[in-house]
Amino acid sequence: MELVNLTEEQRQLAIIMLLDGAESFAKDDEDVGSIKGLQMNLTLSDPKPVQTTYPSVPHPLYTEVKHYIEDLLNRG
Repeated sequence: MELVNLTEEQRQLAIIMLLDGAESFAKDDEDVGSIKGLQMNLTLSDPKPVQTTYPSVPHPLYTEVKHYIEDLLNRG
């Protein structure tokens, strides 16, 4: 973890924050999933739906991305 641009106080605070929230981060590729039963209420600042065109996945990466997405879907 590179924290070289922070003061010592900022560095200590960052370390405490990272340790406190460590359970929120995946430890490895096998630790990715979802939180069963989690419900959230989101308040949108603008009710107008967003319409955008997403860039396509580059052909050389398509198979890898497809497998990754299928894996995430299988994990729920």
